[in-house]
Amino acid sequence: MIVKNSQANAMHKRMHLITAKMLHTQEIKIYEGVTIEEEVRRLLQSVAFAIRTANSLVTKHSPAQSV
Repeated sequence: MIVKNSQANAMHKRMHLITAKMLHTQEIKIYEGVTIEEEVRRLLQSVAFAIRTANSLVTKHSPAQSV
């Protein structure tokens, strides 16, 4: 395997670890009138927001700023 951009790969791996950690620590409560799909979508939206706004220690920018 040839690593073309190790910093980008590290950022990508870190985002996956953050996503997994955030989803593992969430408590899913299904209220009346709310489906499991809606609750999972809400959780994924909160994780996506956290990733987009988190600053990288390497680049000093958030993933949203590097696009």
